[in-house]
Amino acid sequence: MNVFPDLLLDFEKMKETVEFLRPFGYFAFAAVIILILVGFMSERGYLSALGSLTLYLPVFGYFASTMFFLTGVGVLRVLWFPLMDIAPWLLNLGNIIYIPYVVLALPFALLRINTGDLIPLIFRALGILVFLIGVMTWFSGKFKGQRAEKGTTPQGLS
Repeated sequence: MNVFPDLLLDFEKMKETVEFLRPFGYFAFAAVIILILVGFMSERGYLSALGSLTLYLPVFGYFASTMFFLTGVGVLRVLWFPLMDIAPWLLNLGNIIYIPYVVLALPFALLRINTGDLIPLIFRALGILVFLIGVMTWFSGKFKGQRAEKGTTPQGLS
């Protein structure tokens, strides 16, 4: 029942809230699926995009609910109730994100070398380095008055 951690540790209150919100979740899920289908059938991509974005909102609610000033946003997860009821394993498909880490950590594990947080630290450092190089390049181009060649960047961003 770790669905709405915003309700503190009162298990009964959490269960009541989930049962109360379940019909709203089914209605919202059906509305989003209909929105996506109507967008595809009418060839209006913005409707399908809006529906797809709406399916992503519970992800925001999941992470934002841990921030004290956004408590209550976790209720967006009500949209996933039909998926949790039909196929609870479906929500575990997000664990695919661990594959690159496992592939990189496997050689160390086979050699029985404990990397701990070494690999994520290296990738964070490389990401920060690439970001800083990009920012420095952009600033130096701006200060020298250089513009990107035509066709290399979207209009208005150079």
